[in-house]
Amino acid sequence: MIGSRRRILCKQDGSCVFLVVRRPRCLECERISHELPDIVVPYKHHELDTIADGLVEDDSLARKSCPAEVSTINRWKHWFFSSHIFLRNLFVLYRNRAVRYCTSVFLYSP
Repeated sequence: MIGSRRRILCKQDGSCVFLVVRRPRCLECERISHELPDIVVPYKHHELDTIADGLVEDDSLARKSCPAEVSTINRWKHWFFSSHIFLRNLFVLYRNRAVRYCTSVFLYSP
């Protein structure tokens, strides 16, 4: 454990709290990571439920249930849908690699 740091979290009611996030160091590669609770989205200040409410397709509903500004909600939508495409393509890539690896292991093993 290398220590901890404070991280701001904006809640769904519009209030903000500070979380103390632990920072462990990997023993193999010596990289530092952050242990985030389930309600926190990496690189975002708003909690998960707030972002989920902002991602609904109906913009008027998103504005009513989400305390964030319209420009923030639009950035979330752009981030989510661009990440969705990236993650889907990454999954397909790894699935194809796993199939090739398994095929080579099972078909060519002595």
